[in-house]
Amino acid sequence: MLRFLLHYRGHRVDVVIARDRLQVMVLPALAPPIRVSYGGEVVELGGSASKEWTLPAYPEAAGPGGCSVEPPMGVAGGPLRT
Repeated sequence: MLRFLLHYRGHRVDVVIARDRLQVMVLPALAPPIRVSYGGEVVELGGSASKEWTLPAYPEAAGPGGCSVEPPMGVAGGPLRT
């Protein structure tokens, strides 16, 4: 899970990205609502409002930590050799 807080147009916005969801929470404020979009859907969120989207399923990666990384490409277009 990734979670961070940002400041945008007078709002403190708490963003949570998990394996299956994206959640945007606008903390209490008097600033005008802000527009947030994901997947073509646009919503206006004012102070104390939140929106949650379901993220598409991602196939399990081959790596032990649930993540796989492609090796870097060499000059000739193949993997780098050490």
